[in-house]
Amino acid sequence: MRIDTHRFGTLELNADQLFLFPQGLVGMETLHQWALIPDPDNESVAWLQSAVRGDRALAVISPRAFFPDYRVHIGRRDLASLHLSSGSEVYIMTTVAGHVGKLTTNLRAPLLVNLDRRLGCQVITNDDRPLRQPLPTKVHGLEEPLPVSRARAASGTGCLNGHGLPEPIVSRWRTRTTGKCGPSRAGVDNSLSTVDQSS
Repeated sequence: MRIDTHRFGTLELNADQLFLFPQGLVGMETLHQWALIPDPDNESVAWLQSAVRGDRALAVISPRAFFPDYRVHIGRRDLASLHLSSGSEVYIMTTVAGHVGKLTTNLRAPLLVNLDRRLGCQVITNDDRPLRQPLPTKVHGLEEPLPVSRARAASGTGCLNGHGLPEPIVSRWRTRTTGKCGPSRAGVDNSLSTVDQSS
């Protein structure tokens, strides 16, 4: 599949590199297929690029890289579209807005991705999380600043892991019975960004 994007130029992606968001995203409910592209200038940032609209790309981060105590509190039915099973890996990301020096992230409406089925959804948390949480200028535990730069032409591969995800930008969660995931890269804590499920 060829995608002509405003930010990355022309990308060549296989269908198995895409993630399906059956309900779309808030404000973009008709856009269902997305690809995760690493930012070539900053490994703490990735871009969620629409597969059908080249002008739609969202900067995303791992919230726990900046807010180590971040938790997602949602009801079980909010996870239904992910078709989770025991041991499923769910990655949690939040969107970034603003400009260099004044960046915010939306902790109230995180994005969840089921790696096994390549399904995603955006949820609204049950607790009173901020829609525009100011981002610190440095990643937790790192000395590198966080510019969300204008990404140069990217190949679409970069630092993608075996699941097609840019490794440092995700917070990983598994069902409680499986415990913590493996060690993170670049000092970013990917071990638990807990999804607390209620009925």
